[in-house]
Amino acid sequence: MTDQPARLSAIDALCNICGHQGMIVRPSREIVCTGCGSHGRMRLMWLMLRDLLRPGLRCLHIAPEAALAPRLHAILGDGYEPVDIAPEQYPFAPGIRRFDLVRDAPDLPSHSYDLILHSHVMEHVRGNVTAVLFHLHRALKPDAGKSAASP
Repeated sequence: MTDQPARLSAIDALCNICGHQGMIVRPSREIVCTGCGSHGRMRLMWLMLRDLLRPGLRCLHIAPEAALAPRLHAILGDGYEPVDIAPEQYPFAPGIRRFDLVRDAPDLPSHSYDLILHSHVMEHVRGNVTAVLFHLHRALKPDAGKSAASP
């Protein structure tokens, strides 16, 4: 075992979210963009979403990521709805509102969203996760997968 502090290393890679060239590798081996702060899971989510997004879609984004929220809002405009139980922690998310998944998910309107995004959220739910997922699924439009993929 060594007493030396963990070091960050840099790699010369291009971020697919912000286009910044330069990433750091944390001691945990997580690669973070020095431009937008994105982590691998965010870059993967953006890679999957970027060609599907278009104005007119409705997206509920739970616990929005700083690297994604402004970009999603720029594309979706008023159709972008960022929410979290602690909205004060998300000053970068335009129009964010308080939303408790356990208490508020049953009140979501049925068949309203083309897309519901959440990453690393369900493990924090203090309640019936199955019920929460049921209500999120109910809130999706029946053809959500088709409408998001259609040009």
